[in-house]
Amino acid sequence: MRSSIPLQPPSASQISALQSLAREVVHAPSKRAARPLVRRLHDEAAQLRTRLPPLVASSVSRLVRCAEAASGAVIEKALRLEEFNQACELLLRLLDGC
Repeated sequence: MRSSIPLQPPSASQISALQSLAREVVHAPSKRAARPLVRRLHDEAAQLRTRLPPLVASSVSRLVRCAEAASGAVIEKALRLEEFNQACELLLRLLDGC
């Protein structure tokens, strides 16, 4: 259960940094090359999720999952990139509403 302390949303630069790291994951040449980036992405996302309302935190998790699924040389790369871009857009829309 979350505490009753008001959540302090992350700054625009923190969200931008998360998206930039996620894009690095997506464009990694292989899953192996993406592994250290994925670990960093998971860590940074976990820190941000603690400061976000549940729906927005869920959107951050989706962004991470989509980035990881699109990393490296995967089948249906275009579809995975579209899912990733949709996750980015959803996160930004939800943050605008915070």
